[in-house]
Amino acid sequence: MADVAPSPIIVSIEIRADIMLILPLSCYIEYYKKLALEMQSMGADSIAIKDMSGILLPNVASILVTELKSVLNIPLELH
Repeated sequence: MADVAPSPIIVSIEIRADIMLILPLSCYIEYYKKLALEMQSMGADSIAIKDMSGILLPNVASILVTELKSVLNIPLELH
């Protein structure tokens, strides 16, 4: 039987309106940084940020992606 390479582990972070509306921006960013770091430490090969409801404003998305990229060692995607 041939060796098979393991499939990459791709996890996603869903942007949530309840968190976005009740937390100040700095806390909101810290919440997602902590979540992403936990996912990375659990073995994620990449993280996708998903904004299925379209509530993530462009300026907030820019801040969030910049902050996440500063602490992560794995690829980050925004959908």
